[in-house]
Amino acid sequence: GGEDLLFIHYRGWEERWNSWTKRSSAKLQPRFTKVKNFRDFRVNDKIECKHARRWFEASVEDMKEDKSQVKVKIPKANQSKWVDWDSEELCALYTHCKRHVVSDSYASFRKSRTGRPVVPGAVGLQNLGNTCFMNSMLQCLSNTEPLTKFFMSGEYTKDINQ
Repeated sequence: GGEDLLFIHYRGWEERWNSWTKRSSAKLQPRFTKVKNFRDFRVNDKIECKHARRWFEASVEDMKEDKSQVKVKIPKANQSKWVDWDSEELCALYTHCKRHVVSDSYASFRKSRTGRPVVPGAVGLQNLGNTCFMNSMLQCLSNTEPLTKFFMSGEYTKDINQ
């Protein structure tokens, strides 16, 4: 039998970037391999909640037994509300809200980010304010094998505007 392959197409990109990847490829990681499933809610968990088109730090107050909804408390908005368990209005803490920095020394920043990645390519970029969307796109692009080969081979030079 043939190898179990997945077809990958990047929306809005030319067909030349389409690719087939082995399902067993190290590039494909199971969900929650590198991060905790933040939706495994417990009362008092700290999360973020979108309210009135802004993101706030929040905490879990209560949950429906059937895991259909979670009640969140948003202290800065003086609000508590029920939200669907899988709503896009909920996300892991410090996804949109800035972490409160206790020490701003570069040495402590650098020390907390040293070491070897668990698998090749499993490294990240430090977000600076609102750069998370750009950083996530750069991560996707840098792990797109055909695109990486395109730049590493120097083939891109013929597409540069003069």
